[in-house]
Amino acid sequence: MILSLVTDGLVAILLAVTIFYCFHLDRKLRALRSGKDELKQVIAGLTDATLRAQQSVVVLKQSGQSVSEELTSRVSNARNLRDELELMLEAGNNLADRLEASRPGAKSVEESPKLGLAALNGDPIEAEEIGEFATEDRTRREASLESELLKALRQAR
Repeated sequence: MILSLVTDGLVAILLAVTIFYCFHLDRKLRALRSGKDELKQVIAGLTDATLRAQQSVVVLKQSGQSVSEELTSRVSNARNLRDELELMLEAGNNLADRLEASRPGAKSVEESPKLGLAALNGDPIEAEEIGEFATEDRTRREASLESELLKALRQAR
């Protein structure tokens, strides 16, 4: 009888330990399941964020291409305008050189520092001291020079 009582006590203690272990194991399994659910939510969130990022990359590529095409077009137009302006400037310089060379007794700005200073500064006293250009004659020459310059610029286009 003592032996059966000891065996029953031992079985009862082992059952108590097993029950305690089952509760402990149940808590761990619940934590694992809740972690699994949280992990599913995190994975779903990452998947959603990845899809949105892919869509954003596609939109950025499209807008980048359109901006690139527009910039390429503008740079091309700017280069064409630069080339045209260079031609116009060259034609204007050539015309100015021809006009200066065709004037009888003409002095270039380099040859006549006083004339260059008066022309650059617009100083009426020094311009009057030179005495080469009368007001009426100057107006006629300016009109002629302007018309020749316009003709040359039109031809350059």
